[in-house]
Amino acid sequence: MLNSAYAEQALAPVQVVAEKGDDLVDIQIIGHQQRIEREVFSNTYLPLDELLEQQAGIDIQSVGGNGQYSFPTIRGSSGKQVLVFWDGMLINDLNGGSADIGSLSLSSAGKIDIYRGMSPIELSPTAVGGVINIQSQELDDDSGEVGITLGSFETIELYASHKISSDRASLYFNINSFQSANNFSYLEQAPVNSPNDPAIEQRENNGVENQSILTKAHYDFSDAIRLDASVQLQNGKRDISSRINTPTNTAYLAQDAYRIQTALSHNHQQLGRTQLRLSMQKSDELYDDEGSNVGIGSQYNVYITDKNSLGLQHDIKLNRASIVFSAGLDNEQVKTEFPHDENSPESCSLGGKCETDFTRNALNFGTRFNIVLTDNLSFMQQIAKLEYSDKNVSNDIEQEFDQEFSATTYDTGLSYQLSNNLAAYVKTGKQVRPPSSSELFGDRGTTKGNPDLVAEKSQYNEIGLSLNHSIITFDTSIYQRTLTDTITPSTDSRGVISFENIAKTQHTGIELTSSLDWNHQWRSSLNLTLQDNKIIDHANHAFIGNQVGDYSQVHSYFSTSWHWQNLSILGSQTFQTGGYYNSLNSLPRDTKSEWNLSATWQQLDWLVSLEGKNLTDNRARDYPSIPEPGRQFYLKFIYNW
Repeated sequence: MLNSAYAEQALAPVQVVAEKGDDLVDIQIIGHQQRIEREVFSNTYLPLDELLEQQAGIDIQSVGGNGQYSFPTIRGSSGKQVLVFWDGMLINDLNGGSADIGSLSLSSAGKIDIYRGMSPIELSPTAVGGVINIQSQELDDDSGEVGITLGSFETIELYASHKISSDRASLYFNINSFQSANNFSYLEQAPVNSPNDPAIEQRENNGVENQSILTKAHYDFSDAIRLDASVQLQNGKRDISSRINTPTNTAYLAQDAYRIQTALSHNHQQLGRTQLRLSMQKSDELYDDEGSNVGIGSQYNVYITDKNSLGLQHDIKLNRASIVFSAGLDNEQVKTEFPHDENSPESCSLGGKCETDFTRNALNFGTRFNIVLTDNLSFMQQIAKLEYSDKNVSNDIEQEFDQEFSATTYDTGLSYQLSNNLAAYVKTGKQVRPPSSSELFGDRGTTKGNPDLVAEKSQYNEIGLSLNHSIITFDTSIYQRTLTDTITPSTDSRGVISFENIAKTQHTGIELTSSLDWNHQWRSSLNLTLQDNKIIDHANHAFIGNQVGDYSQVHSYFSTSWHWQNLSILGSQTFQTGGYYNSLNSLPRDTKSEWNLSATWQQLDWLVSLEGKNLTDNRARDYPSIPEPGRQFYLKFIYNW
């Protein structure tokens, strides 16, 4: 059967996030956590960045267009402070660089777990902002699915999935192909030919092509021993638009990547479950801007990232308690090369093109236990220790460094069941994020290094309330977080980026996730965020007291759906206002108000949907110099067997 349009979008804060035995990540957390099931995003064209932007507490920064670069922030964090995983494998650089979610297709995704303000130790000991973990689709035995999406800006997505099963084993695969020209029209306020006369222009060199293959298998050696394995291959090319488009611009970023993971699990009725996990990832990126000069000058740069991880986890469930032990070893190597340039210490110092060979070795271990103190009161404590060893080798000896770092993080929570339907919790914690490889040795090899950077530190407090009733549910939380030694980028006259610890910021907010079932056919939901992100200390005193740039202060998503027999109709509005594009607070952010409408017809083994996005043709920008596409239409067809 195809998925129903009526799917729960969130779990109560104190409920178990995952319980199925075949999940690679099975996590219990106190707090405002959330699970988004496949039914919510699979029936229409809903990319990951748009899906996350609908959720409370999450902002998305995008350069405009389907499949183009975008990354999430949670509770006023930066993109580097949010970690994104696929089946427990880190998509970001090791505890660092922003995850590019624009290139991730959800055709093979089954559910998405969101952890706000902390990271479970099963995934990572560090995440100042939070964690997003995407888990692969689970088809029924010996079933399959194909889908096609056609839409605006020459967008087309094709995918096929199938699962083969036996008594002890299963094999799942997904093939996906996506492309979009993304050449939309927009109003240019200062055209090159006549800067004083705004005119309609065409967005150029903004296309995207992505192909991916995901294979996942399991084998039960016995009732107690199970082996899981997955392989994900990805190939893509993304055009890079200049600030002012010209037909001669041909800049692009090409990427080839693979991710391999195996997990061996042993379940014992009394001793619990032990899981040993090994993962390997490699990504090759080519940045070609030799003929266009979109960035800081002619460049032909190659970035190679290798990550290898070994993890051990043990879970014990007792009558009134559960305990998780976790330990991990990680190795990340990042190489930056300039094949078309003659590199020397002089060229590195003068042009910023410094070939580097950066290595990070990391060790982490920790525990989390949940205890039912009384019938109504539960306690959670998570503690993790992490150690890093960083080394950078460069063609410029001034860029070389060798340093070590260690820290301890913790999260503590209490939840209380006020009644059968009403629960409350309090939570506090401290987290640490070491600087990423790109921050340490510069902007991916185009600048000199920044070995003096220290880790960002976060201290937070949070309270929440949840209600689960037959017709109404809501999860609400109030949080306060102070971030010290904030790593902030700055640019010189050439546009070259460097990083410094120059700020202390305070983030406070209220989040609400709610739904109301008017009757069996009609449901409405509201996700609301009110946030204040303030600079409380800065190397430049002119910034103190200002809002942190790039965040809206009010963010809401309202939807209402009606279902009758085979027909489902969904209408929604996204509204964002307040905030500034920059921390100087000289550029107020555009107000976003977008209305969407979709209709889905579902039979036993097929589904078709028609969707209109941003029907109001709102052109609010995530970045002041990057235009947004406006009104869009999509047709999607799915067939399963």
